[in-house]
Amino acid sequence: MHYAVAIAFWERQRLERYFTDIYLPFECKFLAGVAGETVRRLFGRNDRRLQGAPISSFWAFGLSYWWQLRKDSDRSRVYYEYGRRFQEEVTRHFPPETECVYSMNQCSDLTFRQCGSDGTVKVLEQCIVPLGVERRMVAAAEGRADCVVSEWDQRLMEREEREWKSADVIVCPSRFVEQSLPEEVRQKAVVVPYGYGGEETNVGSRNPGRPLRVLLLGAVGYRKGARVAGEVARRLRGRAEFHWYGPMTMEWGECEKVLKPITPHPPVSHGEIPDLMRRHDVLFLPSVCEGSATVLYEAMNHGLPIVTSVGSGAPFADGECGRVLASNDTAAFVDALARLADDRAEYGRAVDMAVSRRREFTASAYRARLCGTVKRVFSERSGRK
Repeated sequence: MHYAVAIAFWERQRLERYFTDIYLPFECKFLAGVAGETVRRLFGRNDRRLQGAPISSFWAFGLSYWWQLRKDSDRSRVYYEYGRRFQEEVTRHFPPETECVYSMNQCSDLTFRQCGSDGTVKVLEQCIVPLGVERRMVAAAEGRADCVVSEWDQRLMEREEREWKSADVIVCPSRFVEQSLPEEVRQKAVVVPYGYGGEETNVGSRNPGRPLRVLLLGAVGYRKGARVAGEVARRLRGRAEFHWYGPMTMEWGECEKVLKPITPHPPVSHGEIPDLMRRHDVLFLPSVCEGSATVLYEAMNHGLPIVTSVGSGAPFADGECGRVLASNDTAAFVDALARLADDRAEYGRAVDMAVSRRREFTASAYRARLCGTVKRVFSERSGRK
């Protein structure tokens, strides 16, 4: 999804300029076998579909941001300061005659105010719920009665409000994000689900002679539903085995206490995900708060049954392409996974659900949805096509 928006507009000859932090005009294939995952990701910032595209990247800024995130414990401060600095770079290089600006949340307020003209159409992508909502949800998932909002959190929330006010339309990846917006802002929102561009496969299969193999993917922590996942795993001990792949965001002692008997694993590269899905029977994602988890689109693409939460930002309703349950409904999660473990017919239906609408959620379908939405908004606001 990293360059999906830029590719969508470039393919349709609508991209005047793409601003980003780090971008390489060539592929660094030689790093594949000699560098660690972090370095490969840093120097893998390239997409052949953008060959020849007008791209402005700010390497010094990008490397500084990358380094600061690793050494500064106050991420909210980093997000605020570097969001401001990125926009300052953009405004210095912005094409003066631009008719439409598409920008991401937390790096748009200055851009919307200073770039273009009064007639420039401003499109904001709200890729996750508002920060205040996120903080409250995560605090509840951690079992904290209080929700501490720092000075930098408050500044970020004020920036969000300025962005909403300036935007002509707010693109949300899911109904979950749309419904989290303040009511007075929601009238500007439109839902455009993401897509996945990998090769379609059908990996969903179930060997009834062994426990159900349950896959969890993403950062190991409360935001991803660690407390509920651990409780579900304990209730299904002996009937299902749980494996969680992703970076650890909890103290190890706390992780052992909350997650047991889930087996944690190191993070994997994106290229390893299809094989992981092939080796498991179901994707389990009890997230408290996401925008729209891309792993759900990957699971549909590979035909892997899905049991997830409303908080995952699933692009489908419960019973359409998988189960979508309340984030804190442990009993419902247990029941859904137990049915897959014990009933072959139920498992077969879950596979059918996973593949039933996956053509709606391909990368090409996403690009068409997005460009169609922006074109419609631009026509309404400007009177031009």
